[in-house]
Amino acid sequence: MPVIRKVTDPAKIVTDEQVLKFLAKRGVDKDYVEFWHDYNAQHPNAKFYRDLKSNNLIGVFTSLIRVNEDNVKIEPQWIKQGDDYVSSPNLFACRVSGKKVEFSAGKQIVWEPQLFLNGIEQFCGKAKILLVDPFNENYHGNVLEWDYGICKRWLRIIPGYLFERWIFQSNPQGEVRIKHNCIGDMQLGFGGARDGRWFDLEATVTSDEEII
Repeated sequence: MPVIRKVTDPAKIVTDEQVLKFLAKRGVDKDYVEFWHDYNAQHPNAKFYRDLKSNNLIGVFTSLIRVNEDNVKIEPQWIKQGDDYVSSPNLFACRVSGKKVEFSAGKQIVWEPQLFLNGIEQFCGKAKILLVDPFNENYHGNVLEWDYGICKRWLRIIPGYLFERWIFQSNPQGEVRIKHNCIGDMQLGFGGARDGRWFDLEATVTSDEEII
């Protein structure tokens, strides 16, 4: 029988903390488990490890797609190009110019939102990239922020998804209206509004506006 040796290749050593915990819990020696297959176009949301002693495979599955159809690993970030920002390789392409967002995923949509408080338009400065994702500290550089004074607009990318949120730190004391000014052959999906306790707020939503 061939001699089974410890894994010493740095590219094959197990480093995933969740996998290491899984192995320890089941009494499997991590030194004899190799990183076998990474996420790829054939299994974009799964990677695999192999136990050299038993030849068993260990799969790690995620609901998020980790590589695109070109077999490029998805590491969501915004990249500055001149005065614009573009998304890193994903399942879609996105460009931000000023407040305007151009989104393409087979079909296309463009929107350039306006924010109103009691009928008076509110204005923002230039967008900036947040170093750490406010929702998931494991992501970095994947959120654009515009500061309107009364609120902040966040445009967030993760594998396979783009989210836009408007964050108010306090009660704006008036009617808030967001007009998205959409053009294209796709539609935005609106998620409604919630307060700081995560309770739903009464909102009127049309194909292009949200009023709270």
